[in-house]
Amino acid sequence: MKLLTIFFETYMPLTETENEQLVKKIEQTELKEEAMVMEWLTSWEKKGLEQGRQESKEEIATKMLAKGLDPAIVEELTGLPAGRIRELSLRPEVDKVT
Repeated sequence: MKLLTIFFETYMPLTETENEQLVKKIEQTELKEEAMVMEWLTSWEKKGLEQGRQESKEEIATKMLAKGLDPAIVEELTGLPAGRIRELSLRPEVDKVT
């Protein structure tokens, strides 16, 4: 904002009224940009939280499978799709119990 102020004071001298209008416009623009940045950060945080939840579910499912729980039960308790449960069951840390 300081750079804009210097520019206008140097090259475009404003009346007091014009100066007040300019300051209000700049403040509004900054608020809009700030809101956009906050919205972006909030959506990024939500995405990170969701990714963390997914990873946690997968970690729990992997441990359940390693303990020999039936994949259908793991699917029911974690809410993970059957295909993902099958993929997790192929991990090296899951001992095959037959």
